[in-house]
Amino acid sequence: MLHENAKELDRADKKASRFIASLAGIVSSLIVCLIGLLAVIFLGANVTSSRGSFNPESTPQPTNTKVFTALPTLTLYKRPTNTPTRLAATGRVLLSENFSNTQTTWTSGDLDGASIAIKDGLYQITITKNEWISWGKANKSFSDFALSVDAQVMVTPNTPDYGFGIAYRIKDNKNLSFFEVYPGKYFKASRLTNGSWSTLNIQNNTAALKDPKAVNTLRMICQQALCEFSVNNQKVLTVRDSTVLAGDVGVFATKYNTPGSVRVGFDNFTLWEVTQGVGFLPDDDFPERSGL
Repeated sequence: MLHENAKELDRADKKASRFIASLAGIVSSLIVCLIGLLAVIFLGANVTSSRGSFNPESTPQPTNTKVFTALPTLTLYKRPTNTPTRLAATGRVLLSENFSNTQTTWTSGDLDGASIAIKDGLYQITITKNEWISWGKANKSFSDFALSVDAQVMVTPNTPDYGFGIAYRIKDNKNLSFFEVYPGKYFKASRLTNGSWSTLNIQNNTAALKDPKAVNTLRMICQQALCEFSVNNQKVLTVRDSTVLAGDVGVFATKYNTPGSVRVGFDNFTLWEVTQGVGFLPDDDFPERSGL
């Protein structure tokens, strides 16, 4: 009887041992799985934190770029032949200066070889240095415009080796254009591009010019690349140049290789907007400057 009981106890112990071993295996597997799950969660958290959260507002935005549209077709006025002409312009007066007041935006002061001053109701540019040019500007900017200014030579050098005129589409001191009157020699349109000179057009007949010491009226009109110039109501030059299509405006004087100095006075500087085509029309179609 005792022997049978011992056998039963032995079988019970073996079953208990197998159960404990199985339970231990299950517990071990659960622990391993738990450790693995914790590791995945931990590593995933690290990856997320190292990348940071995505915020659309914090991402760099592209820089704005200008879109250039095609320029409208240029329209020219037709004019009758053998008719006195002057530059055509319509629109508001955008700039008017008779230099009666020294408080203005225009350039003034003493420069190397030149001086610019508003004196006696004139904008006076004096050049003392040979092979020198100096210009004053309104410190504004325009694209298409019509312009008129009176010019009078006040002091001349020993020999007539000088010029004066309109500076236009001024970008900076190395990029601008000129309409020059050289008494007795030529009317010339030229351009300074990155400090290098180039001639756009030249007319060797200066019959339109009065005595330089008298008042001569210089006019021009620009729309897009086309600019036309007149002296005392007579057309003298046409230029097509698309290098710079907007900029400041002003006047200038220059002295070439001659002793002495030159001084030119400018007055009644008026600039209109252009709202129609470009070209020359009969005298009575140019805006009057009464009261300016």
